[in-house]
Amino acid sequence: MAIAPDGTWLVTRGDDKALRIWNLATGDIGAVMRVDGNLQDCKWSPDGQWLAAVGQAGLYLFTSEFARLNSSRR
Repeated sequence: MAIAPDGTWLVTRGDDKALRIWNLATGDIGAVMRVDGNLQDCKWSPDGQWLAAVGQAGLYLFTSEFARLNSSRR
């Protein structure tokens, strides 16, 4: 679990091989990303523009735009 540097998003990892991005102001899920294999850790970049996750299948990098775009579609 990791909170974005600006305090607006929380990323959690689950046993279902998914990262969930939570909007901390509303409690809504902004995005769900599924990956191959179990996840071990996830961290935001210091500027909040990137999310890195590492797991059995390797390293995943996501831009933070996914959360903003997905939450605005609701």
